[in-house]
Amino acid sequence: MAFHVLMTKCKQKLTPGDELCFPIQLQPDEARRLRKAAKSVALHNLLNEGVVSSAVCLLELCGLETEKLRVDVEAAKRIYTHTMHSQTSGNGEADRERAAAASVIQLFMSFP
Repeated sequence: MAFHVLMTKCKQKLTPGDELCFPIQLQPDEARRLRKAAKSVALHNLLNEGVVSSAVCLLELCGLETEKLRVDVEAAKRIYTHTMHSQTSGNGEADRERAAAASVIQLFMSFP
């Protein structure tokens, strides 16, 4: 969704005869919002490598730095895995997984 909105805005700014070239040049406010959206999508889909890779790719297409997102996702995965292994298993496995994921997402979304 973020990519579609971004591409629509960029296409509207083109004059007839111009082509859309990559990396896309974004205003600082647009870049900040895109980074925030990519981080949210990547963290909410922490265990889905395809979604995380797509979020990173979108940032790269826009010429934005991706190292911070990659490191945050890897750290979040490790914290999530550690949390899951350190808790005792029992009834409510799905609830435990959701609670662990929610706490990791909340922690990393609070960072700038």
